[in-house]
Amino acid sequence: MKKIKIIIDTDIGGDIDDTWALVYALHREIFDVKAICVTGRDLAYKAKLVAKTLMRFNRADIPIIIGMGFPDTETPLANWVSDFPLSDFSGKIYSDTREGFSRLFEDNPDAVLVGLAPNMTLAHIHDLIASKKIKTVAMAGSIFKGYFDSPTPCPECNVVTDMGASKIVYSSNIDYVLLPLDVCGNLILDGENYRQVKGSSAVAARTVMENYLLWDRDYFGGAKKYDVTASSTVL
Repeated sequence: MKKIKIIIDTDIGGDIDDTWALVYALHREIFDVKAICVTGRDLAYKAKLVAKTLMRFNRADIPIIIGMGFPDTETPLANWVSDFPLSDFSGKIYSDTREGFSRLFEDNPDAVLVGLAPNMTLAHIHDLIASKKIKTVAMAGSIFKGYFDSPTPCPECNVVTDMGASKIVYSSNIDYVLLPLDVCGNLILDGENYRQVKGSSAVAARTVMENYLLWDRDYFGGAKKYDVTASSTVL
């Protein structure tokens, strides 16, 4: 089986969706995760979430890149990393965003950049992405439908968090595939599939469920909560 090389840009640690996505990517053998970049609010907190997750999977070989962010704080999963100093991560952490991506793109020209975060980091390195011809697939936007299958399009977080950055990305020469809310805004895990994850002792299941239960208890932002006993939130 030919693996798909991916570099993930995530704003993990606010809504729970990126925790599900990261664990899925690490768990599925079809993906070869080459690096994970953190973007958005409280980058140190996000880096710790990624680092602890990687250590759970024994994947300290995957480097972490510190992307672009801002000092606002939203840390509903802080208790999960309260006993995990970032120094416990035995892998490579790039504090220089451009250096990290330059090295990763040089070593992995066939990787796909997966954008799960606001566009600020992608805008910061848009020239690198374009010059190296790195294919980029991003969850962003709303065309005909809005959040939770609303029939009306709406401002979508990854676009409107930094409109200046979004304009740079969308007017650049990046090979860019957009996955808007229309195709991914109403996907949840429920029924027997969710029961299997909830009751599993596997590393992937334990990691995501520990985070999900804390998030359900401590998150007070705008994302919609579902019954944690019956389903995931929107993935």
